[in-house]
Amino acid sequence: MLGSRGVTEKHKTLMHDLSLLLPQIRVESKMDPRDPPSVINEISDLRSCNHAIFFDSRRHRDLYVDFARVPNGPTLRFFAREIHTADELNLTGNCLRGSRALLSFSAEFESEPRWQLTKTILGEIFAVPRMHPRSKPFIDHVFMFSVQDGLLFFRNYQIVDHGERRSEDRHLVEVGPRMTLEPVRFFENGFGGRIIYENYDFLSPNAVRYMEKADVVRRAVRDENRRKHNKKVHDRAHRGPTELDTLFQ
Repeated sequence: MLGSRGVTEKHKTLMHDLSLLLPQIRVESKMDPRDPPSVINEISDLRSCNHAIFFDSRRHRDLYVDFARVPNGPTLRFFAREIHTADELNLTGNCLRGSRALLSFSAEFESEPRWQLTKTILGEIFAVPRMHPRSKPFIDHVFMFSVQDGLLFFRNYQIVDHGERRSEDRHLVEVGPRMTLEPVRFFENGFGGRIIYENYDFLSPNAVRYMEKADVVRRAVRDENRRKHNKKVHDRAHRGPTELDTLFQ
């Protein structure tokens, strides 16, 4: 897991939260923006990693998250719409550091090929390998992935057990962090190659901000024209009829 230069403090905290939840992850230093994304394949090979998570920060405010199987792909690129770290949520849940997690996927992941591919890659990345030397032999939390309105929601819940073996005595308490991801593009290879899926409904944050500014300007022009029109009507009503008003009568 690595990030680009310019990641904000909130993005760094999110990376730290994920590194605590996934003991198999190796955190790398920031990547030089002048290097092509394919360099991540070489970095992963040097660290003996077969998957990579890349946090690409744009304009110090927008965050793109890439999940990739390196070096042969595929690569899933998402835009992070909502991010909530574990510290800012102030949740009551807690889980053992380095413990393994259950993976829960909603039924929508079987509805379309893009979500089936997403389920496969996320399952390979977030599943802690059994008997990993840096993991604990316990399962005390659940990674929950769900799809709604074309968005991917990630939640982390602690399994609270009151000491009884009956399943009805267990319940879930959210731990954090939270993420809401919107798919952007899927690439055939690791951080490159042919585009195998593209979300044409996705609008980049720059396009959204441009449309908002254009809408503000449009409303200002409309209000100014309406003010001028009302002023003309008001002045004509108070000055009375002129020779031009009765010219064609």
